[in-house]
Amino acid sequence: MLNEWFDAIAQQVDRTGGEILKFIGDAALVIWPVEDDPARACHAAVDAAQRLAESLPSHLRGGFALHRGEVAYGNIGAARRLDFTVIGSAVNVASRIEGLCGTLGVPWLVSDAVAEPLGLPLTDLGAHTLKGLSQPLRVWGPPRVRADHDEERAPVP
Repeated sequence: MLNEWFDAIAQQVDRTGGEILKFIGDAALVIWPVEDDPARACHAAVDAAQRLAESLPSHLRGGFALHRGEVAYGNIGAARRLDFTVIGSAVNVASRIEGLCGTLGVPWLVSDAVAEPLGLPLTDLGAHTLKGLSQPLRVWGPPRVRADHDEERAPVP
């Protein structure tokens, strides 16, 4: 089952120009290079997260967290065991945001750093205190859909 899920992740990541750095348990660490176009990278990442959330089998629960920031990348580790990865506070923040998906009952969340260049209607889910951060971090989720199927949209900052 995990191999099928990882195949689904790989298809969406490849389709949107991202790169899977590693699988960690039942999760994946993925990057989308920003280069000179943060909006393009943010749109690609949200598109992948949205499609994956929609394809997640109903008997499974998962969450996707997107954050944008500077990272260091390369081979790190011990002399006899190196691993290519990214490190930095942006990675830690993304991991902490992912932990809020279940609490807030949403399939994906983005930070202000991702929401701002998107220019999409998102739902403001408030500022949350996250381990390792001195200030609460505002997170945004998918647009809400009312019972009459009219979208309830919150403005992106």
